[in-house]
Amino acid sequence: MTQGTTLTAQVRAVPARSRLLARPWLAGTAALGVVLGLELYVRALDASRGYSWNARTSWYWLFEQDPALGYRGRPGATAWTPDERVEHGPEGFRDRRAMGELLAQSQRRLVLCLGDANTYGLSAGSGERTYPALLERELRDLSGDQSWVVFNAGVPGYTSHEVLELLKLRLLKLQPEVVLSMSLVNDFEHVALYLDGALDYNAYALRMAPWAATPLHDLLLRSALVGRLAQRWRQRQPDDLGGRYPMTAYGETTPRGRDFYLDNVELTATLCSRSRARLMWVDQPIHYSACSYGEPKIASIEALRGELRRACTARGVPVLEAHQGFEWEGLTLSGDLLLGSNETLLGALGYERLAKRLGPQILKAVSGDR
Repeated sequence: MTQGTTLTAQVRAVPARSRLLARPWLAGTAALGVVLGLELYVRALDASRGYSWNARTSWYWLFEQDPALGYRGRPGATAWTPDERVEHGPEGFRDRRAMGELLAQSQRRLVLCLGDANTYGLSAGSGERTYPALLERELRDLSGDQSWVVFNAGVPGYTSHEVLELLKLRLLKLQPEVVLSMSLVNDFEHVALYLDGALDYNAYALRMAPWAATPLHDLLLRSALVGRLAQRWRQRQPDDLGGRYPMTAYGETTPRGRDFYLDNVELTATLCSRSRARLMWVDQPIHYSACSYGEPKIASIEALRGELRRACTARGVPVLEAHQGFEWEGLTLSGDLLLGSNETLLGALGYERLAKRLGPQILKAVSGDR
């Protein structure tokens, strides 16, 4: 066998994998092809299930970081699943009306609804089935007065702290007649059980918009494949100014957590009073079994609920009955797939029941003011 024949045999014996690695551009092209194939597969799979392109990263596309509020809704943003369609209006809320439109209505009785995911209306199906939208119809039907306007300013993850800042910075300029606040679950689960002397609340990582809106993030999170990975890692790698999670979860409300909550209640009452807005606090309905609360937790949140009542009574703030006697039968209580929320959500039927309970109480309270 000649030397040339030997070399030819050796070249033929080189595995195809080695020849591919010897040509980096071929390896890169092959890898890119695999990634593109996976991207198309994930997009096709999501589309076949009725998901919008940004459903898995809606925590990024529906919200943006805010220097004072931590985060806020992105104006005009949309995302949907087969069961839920979320559309933000021009102000970034799940209400299609602009503030200028509300200010232009001289003869209107404005109710601002502030709070967490149950005010925002996760699991409602659409903005028209949230409790603020249903409350507007309830107030008009019960009173015969079509000037009632109920604006949904709820944001998932908000606590009494963000509600206070939102009122002060953005909403009191609307000169509302009534302000409704409801956020007991978030205040209890995200603040009161953790807040101690080791870590201040402003150092907590954001639950929504944990990544800043940058051109690089915009590019990466347009990918369904990256979106699936980001959904898993967003809470581990936040880039907001806080970015640290409380290390110790206490079994009951901490003294500092209780004081922090009551301070926010007190400050909200003062702010509304100075602005001549009638503050009303909703005694948030909570299904303790659905939340997997044991007896110690139930006792602790009930104690916090009692503190809220005492603080409101001292300031002449009505507490609207919603928890006691709430009709839970027939409700499907679960978190929300769109935003990955683990909060217990009332759903469309629950929001309807809540609106019907609140409407008469609001009318009774405002009639006593006149």
